Amino acid sequence: MKLDKKTFNKWVEWTEKIEIDLIAIVHNQQIFNYFINVVNANFKHIESNAGLFFCDFVRQCYGVQAALGIRRHTKTDGDSISLMRLLEQIKQCASQFTYDLYLEYYPIINGNESQKSIFQDFSDDGMIISGHKIENDIQELKKIGSEVTGLVDRILAHLDKRGLKEQVTYNNLEESINVFNKITCKYIRLILFAAQLSLEPVIQSDWTKIFSIPLDIRKFES
Repeated sequence: MKLDKKTFNKWVEWTEKIEIDLIAIVHNQQIFNYFINVVNANFKHIESNAGLFFCDFVRQCYGVQAALGIRRHTKTDGDSISLMRLLEQIKQCASQFTYDLYLEYYPIINGNESQKSIFQDFSDDGMIISGHKIENDIQELKKIGSEVTGLVDRILAHLDKRGLKEQVTYNNLEESINVFNKITCKYIRLILFAAQLSLEPVIQSDWTKIFSIPLDIRKFES
């Protein structure tokens, strides 16, 4: 693969789409974690009012959504846009990805050379991308996503007769999403030249208010 302007622009487009998709996944994680905290704080009340059935439904829906999102970004199929595929292409072009080339895409303005500190996170000598640094991130994604990938491939997307020996927990999903969040932000800084510490959004509306106001089921049943 040749690292030319067309390839780099493709990476920019992919990174923007990956960012949007993973923001949605992290957003749902944020809402689900709050929901679980509310449930745990009111467990006896929920249990005494037959609410566990609904809570289990929410947990299952979130688990499927989260697992599918993680699986989506570990795919490397030819037609897919995923974080894993982006990293593999950057690694493939590492020997061509020089600091001078990076400055062609993101020139220094007003003497503020923040490009150097960003580039050094991916390079041993500060002059060229080091393939092993990209490979380290690839291996971290593979490690964290392997169990979740099995869940999707053998249970959620297919009723595989082999089943799944490993038990995937909500902690596995939480850890996986956190790793994807961290690594995605790292490559957003490189490819989009944008400061990004976390994909977790700040929700502007008071969406938690619904938990303090009882719903009137009679309006639904009438």
